[in-house]
Amino acid sequence: MPPMKSVLITKLGWNNVKHTTDRDALEALEIVHLGRGDNVRVKRGEQSERTNYISVVTAKVGEINGKDVLSLITAFPGKNAAHIARRSDFEKEGYYMVMP
Repeated sequence: MPPMKSVLITKLGWNNVKHTTDRDALEALEIVHLGRGDNVRVKRGEQSERTNYISVVTAKVGEINGKDVLSLITAFPGKNAAHIARRSDFEKEGYYMVMP
C-alpha cells in the first residue's frame, strides 16, 4: 500500500467523502462503477463539506543519499479514508461519496 499523508492547507476545497457505521444506510446508497473494477456508494443530493486538508498518495521509487524518493500518484481534497489505498475498499470501511 502506498504511503499516504494528510496536511493542513487553509481554504483548500471540498471533501466529498463521508463515513457511516450504519451498514443498512450504506447498502441502500447507489452504486457507481468507476472502471477497473472500482465501485463506490454515492449519496446524491448532499453537499460536500469545506476542507482544509489534502490527501497525497505516493509510491517509493528509490533512495538518494539515504532519503526516500517518492512518485506522486494522486492528490485530492480531504483527509477521510486516507488510510484506504483502493476506492473499491471504501464500502468495506463504511465510506461513501456525496454529490449535490
